[in-house]
Amino acid sequence: LLKVRIAEMQRNVLKNLGLSSSITYATDKGPGSLAFDIATFGRDLLNFEATGSFSVGSPNIPQTTYSALERQGLVKTLAEPVLTAISGQSASFLVGGEFPTVGGVDSEGNVIIEFREFGVKLEFTPVVMGNDHISLRISAEVSRVSTENSLTVPIQGGATSIDVVGLSARRAESTVNLPSGGSLMIAGLLQNDEFTTIDGVPWFQNLPIIGALFRSPSFQQNQSELVILVEAVLVRPTDNENKLALPTDGFVSPSDFDLLVLGRLYKQYGGAKNSKEIPIIGGPIGYLMR
Repeated sequence: LLKVRIAEMQRNVLKNLGLSSSITYATDKGPGSLAFDIATFGRDLLNFEATGSFSVGSPNIPQTTYSALERQGLVKTLAEPVLTAISGQSASFLVGGEFPTVGGVDSEGNVIIEFREFGVKLEFTPVVMGNDHISLRISAEVSRVSTENSLTVPIQGGATSIDVVGLSARRAESTVNLPSGGSLMIAGLLQNDEFTTIDGVPWFQNLPIIGALFRSPSFQQNQSELVILVEAVLVRPTDNENKLALPTDGFVSPSDFDLLVLGRLYKQYGGAKNSKEIPIIGGPIGYLMR
């Protein structure tokens, strides 16, 4: 029996300060507006093209909008997959799903869709050695769908395109030798990414004091910690089925009175049959084991 604990913490901080302005004008074809962002104003100014004629009249006051954003996020991932396999045979475990992606294009220009797995994935091959030792070849992975590695693929001769998303993955593969009941950390990761950018209007952003009005700074920090623990135990089948407990033992569905009036999700939960005969291991393992 192999129990793997995958613990991951992700923290991110985003700070952004920007400035955008708009000027209302009128032409012979009707009123309109010209809006620009301080981050792209310098580039847009070089490529600016105007059409139509402006009418003479009272000038309008430009409208300026300041935007300030500060965001903090925290993601916690804790998975404890448990698998049982015989010596020399492989076993696998997946909690997550599959998402469609482009696998290619056939001769007629039709897109071929393939599915890729994501989530918590575990594969291992145990070999029982002498003196109750276990040799393990193990592969653990934590992945999620990410738009950071996405790309656009043109199809049908460039007439149309399709967006393909990528995966953000943490993967570890190792071969270890453990005694029965022994634990070992096979992987650990500490990652810290920082991104700082400053966009602004050329020349004006370098002016003393008032130059801050023509700049748009942005700061982003991403931190990630990942630990993968492995525990291997030699197990034998039980001779009594009643000694095994299930999470559904002792559960009784609520009646209409319990659900509608008392707001209960169950009538009874606990008091499973032969529960006194089932020794429970304490600790945050989440399973009933003998």
